[in-house]
Amino acid sequence: MKKAKRALALALVFALVASFCVTGAAAALGPGEQQTVVNGQYVDSQWQQGGNGSYTDSTSGVKVSKTATATSAENQYEVTLEVEVPVTTSTKSASAATVLVIDRSYSMEYCEKCGESYQHELGCDYYHHDYWENMVITEQTRLHAAQQAACTFLDNYRDETSTAPRHVAVVAFAGRNNTSTVVDWVNVNDAQKLQDAKNTINNLGVRSSTNLNAGLEEAEDLLNNNAIRDVPSGNRYVIALTDGAPTTEEANAIETASDIKNSATIYTVCFGASDEKVSWGGGWGSQGYEMYVSEYLSNRIATQPSLGSDEQFAFDADNAQELYDAFDQLTQSITEGLTGLTVTDP
Repeated sequence: MKKAKRALALALVFALVASFCVTGAAAALGPGEQQTVVNGQYVDSQWQQGGNGSYTDSTSGVKVSKTATATSAENQYEVTLEVEVPVTTSTKSASAATVLVIDRSYSMEYCEKCGESYQHELGCDYYHHDYWENMVITEQTRLHAAQQAACTFLDNYRDETSTAPRHVAVVAFAGRNNTSTVVDWVNVNDAQKLQDAKNTINNLGVRSSTNLNAGLEEAEDLLNNNAIRDVPSGNRYVIALTDGAPTTEEANAIETASDIKNSATIYTVCFGASDEKVSWGGGWGSQGYEMYVSEYLSNRIATQPSLGSDEQFAFDADNAQELYDAFDQLTQSITEGLTGLTVTDP
């Protein structure tokens, strides 16, 4: 498009070079006479007087103008040619690929506020003095809050106005044998695929223990899938949500996360487990490691912010509302980087 506009502009300039007729070119000026300029153009090799010395192409919007100013020397003029090319800008959306890694261990069935499994504790917002009314129900669980947050993320992550795909895959993890990809890569810009992914997320149930590494390994395999080969590494993301300390393969999860971070960005969300501790290593005279789950996720699993930046890749949430707020922040962080490409022509 740029070359076409430039070529058109040059053609229009040449067309205007002969568009002025200068009077008195063949004879000396008499006393009191001044050199004059007459606008006009050639039509079928015949000179026609008129116009203002400018022309605008109706298709491209390119405007070419020529002005001539008489000098003090006889038959000499200063000629100025101007070309104005309209500048158009547009914002384009980029392709992206995100793996949602969602904890489905038994503790995800606990109350999202008080963390109790069967009965709300006294002081919980959901507490009721009646035994049966005080039972933890589905809509009050951590899993339900995680499902809501994940579905809202999909709604805000997609860009149905763009031809650039927004790929999503979902991994549900618990124990090694209860971890799997429940949604393989789909472009959620497609309304039906979006709804299918949300339905699958909302149908998740709880299973066994907490093997974060199993979930991360599944995510790593997905990121190496040929389906997203055209998505640059800077636009690949993993969002790992867990509500407790890993019960196995703690050190392996760190290694897997390190491998993933070579070609993708990892966000972590510690949901209702900031005061829990995780430990690994030790034995055979080794002291091993122990730290809070929040610290483990932030310092060992999540992508690390650049020095001096205000980037955030690890989030803590003690209840559903804080979880929604955390997802709002990470969603904004991801999508802002995908819609900032401005194309200028010419």
